[in-house]
Amino acid sequence: MNIRKMMHAALMSSAALALAPVGALAQQNMDSDKNKQSTQRQTMQMHNMSDDAKAHKWREMRQNAVKASEILRGNVSTGLNPVANVTNLILSKDGGEIEYIVYKTQSPIMDFYVGDGYTSFNTVDLQTSPVPGGVNVYVDSSAPVKGPEEIKITSNEADKRLVSRVLDEQVELSSGIYEIEDLLINPKNGKITHYVIGSDPDTLFSEGRRTIRATEVAYRNGAYRSNLTMQDIDQDQPYEEDWL
Repeated sequence: MNIRKMMHAALMSSAALALAPVGALAQQNMDSDKNKQSTQRQTMQMHNMSDDAKAHKWREMRQNAVKASEILRGNVSTGLNPVANVTNLILSKDGGEIEYIVYKTQSPIMDFYVGDGYTSFNTVDLQTSPVPGGVNVYVDSSAPVKGPEEIKITSNEADKRLVSRVLDEQVELSSGIYEIEDLLINPKNGKITHYVIGSDPDTLFSEGRRTIRATEVAYRNGAYRSNLTMQDIDQDQPYEEDWL
């Protein structure tokens, strides 16, 4: 009888020893899963914080800078519906700000509302959308509109004052020559805040866009020039590259 009890106790002890590692392994797996879930939650929180920060920077940019190319793709309206398309932007004589917006009606019937012509930037309101690609122009129907024949720009002035021409120009830096890809415009006063350039002068497509403060660029002897190097420019980038 005592022998049976001793054998039973030995078997129970062996079973306990055999099950102990299994239980410990299961606990380790549970702890590992919890740690993974915690890490995933932290990663998601960091990702969301990053998205929030980017969204804030995007809204901040839209308040201070819109791309000239977006305005050129925009519509003109005197109310809810678009009546004309922007065809060009005319800079001031010193090339520092948009002075006029030129547009063409979408159909003859729209001539009743606005007609082909141009109007001063200070009489319009730029309406920006919360996503890239949308900048439309609201024109007060009572604002004076001049006919296209009244535009007085000499051929010498055109390269410097027509934005469509400026976007075909290059800027000479001390480190090379780069294409002017776009202009950043302050939507409140029309001033050019930055020139947008492609950082690789040898590529066919726009890659690695960078901004140069307009105060660092001068139009001299028929060309845009700056004393900055690309290294200088890389240290002063206020906006995300994807937004340029």
